Amino acid sequence: PVIDKKDLLSNLPDDCISSIFKYFNHDNLDVVSEVSQRMVTFALIQRPKAQKKTAERLNLFESCYGDICLSL
Repeated sequence: PVIDKKDLLSNLPDDCISSIFKYFNHDNLDVVSEVSQRMVTFALIQRPKAQKKTAERLNLFESCYGDICLSL
């Protein structure tokens, strides 16, 4: 396949893409893995280290007052 000059993502070095993927959660990795086989590889490497979105939400929005807990 021919890579167009405007395809900047394919031109990024591996270490740069790895650095970007460190900021993705599981949902982000699912979306970006649909782009190409190369992105699937990076997503699979990063997945064990990424936070699950549901756990992330609970940590940010759960409030407990005594025995009553509220989750948004």
